[in-house]
Amino acid sequence: MLAMQVTPPGLTADNVLSALKSDAFTTFLGVAIATTGLVAAAFAALRRWNLALFSRVGPSGLRRAGEHGWFGRLTIGKIARMLAGHDRNHLGRIREILARR
Repeated sequence: MLAMQVTPPGLTADNVLSALKSDAFTTFLGVAIATTGLVAAAFAALRRWNLALFSRVGPSGLRRAGEHGWFGRLTIGKIARMLAGHDRNHLGRIREILARR
């Protein structure tokens, strides 16, 4: 979704952002059989990539918007905030799990 949104105007057919069925997508990615190290490395790499994308679009680009089937109108800035919150949620869950060990 982020890649579709940050793509410069003229390179995409429209401003419609596709939603993923997260459970099916996670199964497709093979997360259940991945090692902890692989998942952590992928998480870190994807976050670095996203930060690079956000820095390239700049402040005015953060206002670019598309229409998402579940969330409605989403700007790149809103996607950035959603990803940050999503990451914090996952990191908190990881801390909780590790604290129980």
